[in-house]
Amino acid sequence: MSATAAEVGTTDPAAVESADDGSECFLRFLLVNGNDFRMEFPSRTSIRGVKNSIIKSKPQELVDLAEKTHSPALEKIDDIRILYLGKFLEDYKTLEECSFGTGSSNSTTVHVSLKPSSSVNEVQKERRKKKSGCCTLQ
Repeated sequence: MSATAAEVGTTDPAAVESADDGSECFLRFLLVNGNDFRMEFPSRTSIRGVKNSIIKSKPQELVDLAEKTHSPALEKIDDIRILYLGKFLEDYKTLEECSFGTGSSNSTTVHVSLKPSSSVNEVQKERRKKKSGCCTLQ
């Protein structure tokens, strides 16, 4: 399988060529609603490249979650956050740098979080403004 610039997360042809080193990372993406989906990538793919592939493929589980939570329509890389071992993964790091295992028998589970849309943030701000303190005096 030959890697593309989008999969690797760079436009540098040398990086794209070296990305296809034969070692594949199998990722299981776990969503907050308990659903999951799986994808595979060359081990030298950047996290940005992974996010880009997710946006291009638009897995139905993620689309359903976005609709249910009123999140953005999965159009920008910044709309997706990937967590591994409780930490957000940096876009510039590769799967190899994140110490993900390779091979089909070594699937790595990561969590996917969608950034809430600005309209959701506005609703939350309005709710906070309307709330009084924890107690009411009469």
